[in-house]
Amino acid sequence: MNDCGNDVPDNIVLKAREAGCIKCPKYVYKDGEYGEILPAASIGCQAAHHFRNPKSVEKMKVDLGDGWVAFKSPSASKLDLDGSVRRSEGKGRDEPCIICGEDRHTEDAHFPKSQAKGGTEVIPLCPTHHKLLDNGRLSLSEMKVIWQSRYSHFKSFEEFMKWAYNMGYPYSIEDIRNKKLWKDFGKKEVCYMISNSLA
Repeated sequence: MNDCGNDVPDNIVLKAREAGCIKCPKYVYKDGEYGEILPAASIGCQAAHHFRNPKSVEKMKVDLGDGWVAFKSPSASKLDLDGSVRRSEGKGRDEPCIICGEDRHTEDAHFPKSQAKGGTEVIPLCPTHHKLLDNGRLSLSEMKVIWQSRYSHFKSFEEFMKWAYNMGYPYSIEDIRNKKLWKDFGKKEVCYMISNSLA
């Protein structure tokens, strides 16, 4: 039975599995019959997610025959023939993000500051954590993961954070602990909060 309460024929379930559909037949739909909410993308991903943008639905549709469809994930990499996830081309990295473990697309992130500002150490990060690093928005727990995985030669986390701050990371451990960081935007200073826990 699928997300909408429809029984999915066995031959369609088999085709969906061959296409890489996860939690089959839950996310296999009669074309155009998706229930109260948008359908979920379940091909080329590790967890199915319902679409938020109706424009993406038609572009990501995979025809399974006999009026049945499933959907590719817009952000997922393609699947190899054996069903394993193939990594998309990143910026030179073949390791998972050291913070969240994302392994489909990672980038060389210059640490503790961006390459443009002279960062020389390189760590693998997903695009989200790379952007957070470049903007100085990583939480203490995220910084702690970096310390534990790549910089454990520092005797303490505090020593690591002091080094990172002295090397150009925009905020000290005290700034992050206070959770209030100021960013200069032209003539305006904006204060924003950082959550200091991993979800």
